[in-house]
Amino acid sequence: MSEVVPLLRHQHALMDRFPVVSFDTEFPGFFRNTSIDATDLTRYEDLKHNVDPLRLIQVVITVADASVVVKHRNLCWVTFHGLYDLSHTLRTVTNRPLPHSVAGFTSLLGIVFGDVVDIKYTACFFQGLRGGEVSLAAITKILNVERVGGAHHARSDSLLMARVYTKMRMVYKIHDSLCGLLVWCLS
Repeated sequence: MSEVVPLLRHQHALMDRFPVVSFDTEFPGFFRNTSIDATDLTRYEDLKHNVDPLRLIQVVITVADASVVVKHRNLCWVTFHGLYDLSHTLRTVTNRPLPHSVAGFTSLLGIVFGDVVDIKYTACFFQGLRGGEVSLAAITKILNVERVGGAHHARSDSLLMARVYTKMRMVYKIHDSLCGLLVWCLS
């Protein structure tokens, strides 16, 4: 926890030069699995049950070079199926349990992170990306993006997400206005 605040201050200083930030976390696992047909309330209750008692193992943040994306002053956080990454990071940064309601959680997420794009959710809207029913490895292959490092390592995954998002922006002509609170299972 003591390393998080200086890291975020440093990140804030880079915002103007690097407007896209991808990140990935490693966490111990899950206590309770969520059914695919669960309601939003049940999904959130399971998320809270899984996040509140656990501590993050690792957080990796990657900033995208502003020369490969349309430059803008607002920061856009990029994840892939990142609800748990966002939740664990939110709990770590605030040093508090997650809010009791989905509305409270979504509000706090917007306050802390601002704009978030979940690549998996965003893939639902673009032809050739299997309606979002695709793994990070599969979308990487579809878009012909090279991975540096091994799969399921926060550093490698974070860098890969930045590259995939940059490629999606180029291929699908994604405008900055897409950035918002677009998170798989919450949008």
